[in-house]
Order: sequence, then C-alpha cells, then structure tokens
Amino acid sequence: YLLILFSHISQNWNLSNFFLKHSLSLTGARTPLDQTYSQFKSELTPWLADCPSQILRNSAVNWYEAYQRFFQGLGGRPTKKKKGRRDSIWLTRELFQLEVILNEETKEKTYQLFIGTKTNNIGYLSFSPHREFLTPNSITISKKNGNYYVSFNYEDGLKLHTEKELIEEFSKLDKNTLNDIANGLDRGVVIPVQSSNGQAFNFSPQQTKSLAKCQARLEFYQTKLSRQTLGSKRREKTRRKIANIHQKMANIRRDFAHKTTHSLVNSNSEIFVIEDLKVKNMTAGVEPKLARDGKTFLPNGAAAKAGLNAAILASCWGLIATFLSYKALRANKLLIKIPAQYSSQECARCGHIHKDNRISQSEFVCIVCKYTENADLNAARIIAKRGIEKVLEFAKSQSVSSESPPVGTRGSACKGRVRPYKPSVSEAARNPATLADISANC
Repeated sequence: YLLILFSHISQNWNLSNFFLKHSLSLTGARTPLDQTYSQFKSELTPWLADCPSQILRNSAVNWYEAYQRFFQGLGGRPTKKKKGRRDSIWLTRELFQLEVILNEETKEKTYQLFIGTKTNNIGYLSFSPHREFLTPNSITISKKNGNYYVSFNYEDGLKLHTEKELIEEFSKLDKNTLNDIANGLDRGVVIPVQSSNGQAFNFSPQQTKSLAKCQARLEFYQTKLSRQTLGSKRREKTRRKIANIHQKMANIRRDFAHKTTHSLVNSNSEIFVIEDLKVKNMTAGVEPKLARDGKTFLPNGAAAKAGLNAAILASCWGLIATFLSYKALRANKLLIKIPAQYSSQECARCGHIHKDNRISQSEFVCIVCKYTENADLNAARIIAKRGIEKVLEFAKSQSVSSESPPVGTRGSACKGRVRPYKPSVSEAARNPATLADISANC
C-alpha cells in the first residue's frame, strides 16, 4: 500500500514539473507558483482522484516551499526525483495515528503506526523507538534499499544557550581554568580523532574487520555488475546488493561518529576545539594535465589523490564535527573552530613553526628545543591552545567595544573589533641560518 502511495506522489511531482515547463505552450499561461493543486486535476489525470486530498496538498506545499527557498538563495532549483532511489512521503496529523500496546504480563510497550484515513485505509506499520517521545504533528516515511524509516521531531522543552552566550560565559574565566576544561581535537587519517588529553578514538577491531569484509564484497559485486547486461533483472539484483553494502558501511561509520562524540560530550571537558577543515575542497578531484600537443594526458597523481580522498571520507571528519556541534549545545558546552594553518608544524612547547618539525606521519621533533611527541597529540595541543586564545581574544574585544574609542581613530573605524588568530612563521622558519643561534639560547 505504501508503494502505491509513493507512486502517487512521484506521479504528482512529475506532473507538476511537466506542467510548469510546458504550461505556456499548452495553455498559453504559466502555472502559478502557489500551494494549489486543482489545476493539475483534469480529464488527462484521472488517477489523481484516487489519491487523498491531504497528500496532494502536502506535495503542493513542499513544491511551493522548495521554490521559495530557491528564490531566497537558500537552496538550488527543485528538480525531479528519480523513482526508486529514496522515496519519501510527508504525512500530517490527520493521516496517521500512533498507538501504544502494553503487554500486561511483561509490561513491555510496543508501538504501531496507523497510516491512512477512514476512506483510504493503508494499514499498520510496527516500529521500535530508541527512546521515549511525544506525539508529533507530522512524520516522514521514507524507503531506502528496501528498508522503511519513520522520522519526526518535536519540542523537548530544553532551554539551550546559544554559541554567543556560551563564549561570553567562558570568556570570564582565567587562562589556567580554560586550560583545564579545554580539549583540542585533531582529526587525521590514521587516527580519526586525537584529543589533547591523550585519548585517541579509532574504529574498534570488529568495526575494522566488518569494513574490510564489506570492501571485499563490494569489489566482487562491482566487477560482477560491470559484466552484466544493462536493464536485466540479474543486474538490478546485483545493484541492490551493492547498495546494501554501501548502506552497511555508512551505518558503521555513523555508529563510530555517534559513539565518539557521545564519549567526548560526557567527559569533563567543557570546551571542544577543532580545526575548520573544508572537507569538500580537500576531497576534490585532481584536474587533468594535458601535454604540449593538447591531445594526450600526462600522469597527474589522480589515483593517489583518490585513495587519499577515500581515506579522508572514511575517517568521518564531517560527521564528527556535525554530531559534536549539536550534542555540545545540548549539554551547554562550547565547540570552537579555529584556522588549521601550521597546526601540524608548530611546537607545543616553544611555539616554533617549521615544516621540518614533522619528520614523519606519527613523529614530531622540534628542530629548536628538541621536543619529541606524537605528531597528532602535538597538533591537538596546539589546537587547544589556539581555542583558548580565541576565547580570551573575545573577552578582550568585549572590553574594548564597551569603551567608546575616540572619533577619527583606527579603533573607531574598526569598531573595536579584534582580528582573528593568524599564526606567524617564526624567524627560524624564515631564515634557517639563525637556527644555530636559537639552539644555543635554548
């Protein structure tokens, strides 16, 4: 029954886009961008009469709001969704009911979701919630890789502080206190997350084994898919198996990201500092390299870059930052993002910056003070140090802005703002000849 309902939505979406693009040539007038759907019901579309009016209304509302977001610059132009990839339907309160069944013997609660109305009875869908919830005003039922999902949100009544309020509160503390509650997080490929307090977060042996097994199966089925006939049933069956493997690997990574961020938020740390990494830019492909004749392509290291991109994406950098941002706010803790420049080259003891400090992937040896430490742990401490400096700079900027600067000065032109942190390259990095003198002084 749900598949029939999904097909109604898909047909309605395709029909609305068809009329939007061809209404001028067919009727001499453009289709209005509003929330009405009566113009789509005609003799050419008798099947729309079988679809509940609430479904048509919700689809028209989604279509209208999507275009409004596009006009406001908040998203791209709405496009047609391909049927069968991720079918979803939005149901409002009059189209579903949540029923709780209590077993008197075991006192165990089971939940059922009734979908439909009196005239359009779709049926029941049993589900298992992972925590207590309130009755929502609307739900979204989606189907992906043969699995059904029910998602909704509701107000939980928690009063959360904003990021500005949290940074104002923490800026009142002294530097020693901030050092005790701050935790710098360095995200890498070998070690996904390294904290400044010495704790490292990585995939468990069982997760690593499952990912390796999924990768081997994925390569097998991809090779099999390339040899099958396009449009055949066996090829479609292989494609579904590949989709299920990708889904399982994604679930393992999301599980790791959730457990890591949960452990961090429940720790004694109250300030988390991470690098502001542009993961999308870092995982971009390599541009092709043409020879002088303009016809042949030269080696450009695309295979090595593809392997690095896969390793970065498998380390869940983006998921960890996203999950930590909202979990920290719910716990009234602060997440700070700082620039990533020179964080792996700066010494946590003397502050010397030079590329030769990082002698390997895992070793850091300062060429000035001979400080030796794990490279990821040293970078995590630098990140924590920069986060504390950013909090202190905010407190300083607040005190400067509270005082009205004289008119006509640079302070009045900048309105008392303090420039963000920008690490400077040390004298030894600019002039290697001075290394001997600096080492003698140390």
